[in-house]
Amino acid sequence: METAVKREFIELPSEVLEKLSALAKKSGKSLKAYMEYVLTRKAVEENISPSNDPWYKDEENIKMVESGIKQLQTGTGRTYTSAELKSRLGYEVPNHIVPTSRRIPSILEQMRKYRSKA
Repeated sequence: METAVKREFIELPSEVLEKLSALAKKSGKSLKAYMEYVLTRKAVEENISPSNDPWYKDEENIKMVESGIKQLQTGTGRTYTSAELKSRLGYEVPNHIVPTSRRIPSILEQMRKYRSKA
């Protein structure tokens, strides 16, 4: 599979370029190759989860979350309290894991930001 490449022109302060040049030399790469490596690695490592939970890197998990948010927004879904989940699952689910309807917009916004970076 071939990846499309887009060229961008960026301006950086000379001090930043000097530091990047030194880091590139230390790593045995050209400045261009080093900058591409650092930026690509950062983009790939970016994760919606504050704890960098790999669960959010799985495309199927992301689709499931988006589907659940749509269901809640259209009124076809339902939220559960920790107590309801405990009775259904047989164990206590921490409150911070149970999304509340007031948290749905912020979760959706995080998902949109994450998806737009991909």
